[in-house]
Amino acid sequence: MKKVIDFENWNRKEHFEWFKTFDEPFFGIVSEVDCSIAYEKSKKENISFFHNYLHKSLVAVNLIKEFRYRIEDNNIVCFDKIHASATLNNMDNLYSMSFIEYHKNLIEFSKTVKIEEDRVKNLKGLGVFSYYEQVYLGSCFFVCLWVS
Repeated sequence: MKKVIDFENWNRKEHFEWFKTFDEPFFGIVSEVDCSIAYEKSKKENISFFHNYLHKSLVAVNLIKEFRYRIEDNNIVCFDKIHASATLNNMDNLYSMSFIEYHKNLIEFSKTVKIEEDRVKNLKGLGVFSYYEQVYLGSCFFVCLWVS
C-alpha cells in the first residue's frame, strides 16, 4: 500500500521543487562498514550473511519514512513497505535482477530470499521485465555489497 502526499502542504515541497530540476536528483553513499560481528552471528545462527545484511538494510529503510518516498505519476507517494532488489547469480553464470519481498522476521525473509535465488538461477539474461513495475517504478531498495 501507499499514500499520496499532500504536496501543497508538504514541509519538503520547496526542497523537492529545487532538486527535481537536477539531471540526477538523488545520491548514494559508499561507506566502509565493519560487519565482522554480523558475519560471525550469521555463521553461528546458520543464516546466510547476504540474507542477514540485506534484511538489516531493509529494516533500516522501512523504519525511516523518508526512505519510503517515491515519485509516481508526478505525485509523491509514501509506501508502507519497501522491498529489495539485488543481483543474483543466474544460469548463464552472470546475474539477473530480483524482487525480494520484505518481512520483518529474519527467518521468513531468508526463506523468501532463497525462493527468489532459486527462481533467478533458472533465468537467462537480466530478468528485468518480470518484476519491472515493482522494482523499477515503485517500492524497492537497491543494495550493493562491495567486499574489501
